[in-house]
Amino acid sequence: MVLAVWAFREADERGELAFEAGGGGDREGFAEAVALVDQLLLDGAVNASPVQEAGLRRAQRELADRNLHWPAAAMAELVDQLGAYRGRNAEYETRRFAALISELHARHRSTGPKSQVLGSDEKAETQLKRVRLTALGCRVVDEHTAEVYFAGQTTVFVLRHRSEKIDAARRVAGSTLGRLAVGNVVSESAVRSASRVVRLTTSRVSKTSVTAVGEAWTELPDTVLAGDFAALERELAALPPAFVRARVEAELVRVLPIAEVLGVGYDPGSQRLDAVIADANGTTATVSARYSRFRPAALDALAQALAADPRMISGAVRRVNGAVVLDPYAVLTPDGVVVPDLADGEPAALAAMAWAEPDPVSHAVATALEVAAEAAHRGLGHLTDGVRRRLDHAAATLRRVGLTRTGDLLSEAHTPASWHAAHIRLLVLAERSG
Repeated sequence: MVLAVWAFREADERGELAFEAGGGGDREGFAEAVALVDQLLLDGAVNASPVQEAGLRRAQRELADRNLHWPAAAMAELVDQLGAYRGRNAEYETRRFAALISELHARHRSTGPKSQVLGSDEKAETQLKRVRLTALGCRVVDEHTAEVYFAGQTTVFVLRHRSEKIDAARRVAGSTLGRLAVGNVVSESAVRSASRVVRLTTSRVSKTSVTAVGEAWTELPDTVLAGDFAALERELAALPPAFVRARVEAELVRVLPIAEVLGVGYDPGSQRLDAVIADANGTTATVSARYSRFRPAALDALAQALAADPRMISGAVRRVNGAVVLDPYAVLTPDGVVVPDLADGEPAALAAMAWAEPDPVSHAVATALEVAAEAAHRGLGHLTDGVRRRLDHAAATLRRVGLTRTGDLLSEAHTPASWHAAHIRLLVLAERSG
């Protein structure tokens, strides 16, 4: 199967992926930016200098000036990650830092369509005249950031709100965060970015109104309402890897009708709640949510909503081992829409229930990604003996579960070229196996 630049084939019965880049070379001044990123990979976030960060920020502006919106967005996020690390901010994540480095490398080499790989056909901003949006819930990202998701005519948009403290009563666009997350919005002054982030403004001339969502979820377009879980799984399986897809913020946000809730499980160790739901055909999908201190009552609210004969559920979907998994944002119950992240109260003691252990392949890939990210964080030119031993151990574990080629590449991941070869392969495997 060929997806954009990456040609994949099944290498063995474990489903190991062999792939190669199709070339691409220097694309419109992109090479200079990638060279800066490779130097950052050698130095790591730990050793990055203010001069280096300024160079990356300048490269980001140059990419944006050339209308290379997706690489520019990745570079901007990478610079933000560096700033978060320097400021000892919780928003810094080693795995995200590593993924952004690989993404820029992959987009540079890709020969896929420019609109998908580079975003060169997108406008930086587009005015939306009298737009009607249906809220699909909310994700509280951290103590200062919340994202509200809205379905438009064909796609999903994100409204990103930042404030000193996030709660349902916080004023946003002439309403409250809680009302926006469960409402129908009609705006005469909405503006969307290339990545589908939307801004709502209010004035005497251009107004924004919010009403109850009612039955609007049942009238959503097929691009958002996924009533056939098997068809949704096939759609996800056909996607190119995320690191060469269009950088659309809510690309995989969907609404899934629920014919039946087949079971709920809670693992106290990982503080994760899983529920198995079925569509009208009996095909199952998994709702999976983890505890976060920024949304302490979310799991309790989700468990209660899933026990209340829910009709639909919204969230970001992904494919794991041939099945659909949804990270929930809102649940439509007979009493209305429940937004778990905005629930009041403190977490209760959820009872431990039946729990499936992770499969060894997924566990090996996740562990290898953690170690590869640690190597990027410290810098390939500054690897300690401990990190080298962890790379070798993770590589040996990959070989044991049948991912021999990936293990071999990881054991050689001491230079930018070899690290990219291993890490990109691990990212693809993680998308396929979870």
